[in-house]
Amino acid sequence: MVSHEAGTAESAVERVYRSTREAIITGDYPPGFPLRMNELAARSGVSSIPVREALRRLEAERLVESVANKGARVADLSFPDLADAYRLRILLEIEAVRLGFPDLTDEDLTRMRRLLKDMTRLWRAGRTEEVHEAHRRFHFLVYEKAGSTWLLHVIRSIWDHTERHRRLAMRWGAEPEDLGRSHEEMLAAMVGRDLDKAIEAVRQHFERPLRLIESRMRDAASADPPNG
Repeated sequence: MVSHEAGTAESAVERVYRSTREAIITGDYPPGFPLRMNELAARSGVSSIPVREALRRLEAERLVESVANKGARVADLSFPDLADAYRLRILLEIEAVRLGFPDLTDEDLTRMRRLLKDMTRLWRAGRTEEVHEAHRRFHFLVYEKAGSTWLLHVIRSIWDHTERHRRLAMRWGAEPEDLGRSHEEMLAAMVGRDLDKAIEAVRQHFERPLRLIESRMRDAASADPPNG
């Protein structure tokens, strides 16, 4: 039998984990941001024990890193890490499209069309959190048709890890038209029941923001003053 204290402790860990994770993904806690246990504990109204456990979980997801003699901080963003994650996402999400494609119904495609319109409308209105939610629902409507719980689990894990980069790409110049065009190509291929075009659209959906992020990261690196 699970005690009340154990259940309460688990809830505290989950609360700290979710709130800290959300702050990292949205950029409220930027790369390199120090994650001091006493501050996180005070913010969540818990002791240091659930904070320590929550940080361990986030470190396992590579969103947090431990630095000797300094404690935990938000993991840095690097282009090689992003490119590596995107290569894996391309493989996994193309496979999810391949598996889910035959089972997409006309109703599914209508829902995707509605979500696509919502994404552009919400972006223009400055409602960015709702844009990200609509974007996620657009993609996972297809992926959930794949019928593979493990594939979905891995895609979700890597998706969340790369979400920080994707949000940067949107801040760095992705316009509503670019956002819409990428997904319009994907949806048009699915409506036309053309699997090869759908797969190519998914590939381009990753490669476009990847090029933008690489360019901006290089610009930022060259603008940094030299040490010394």
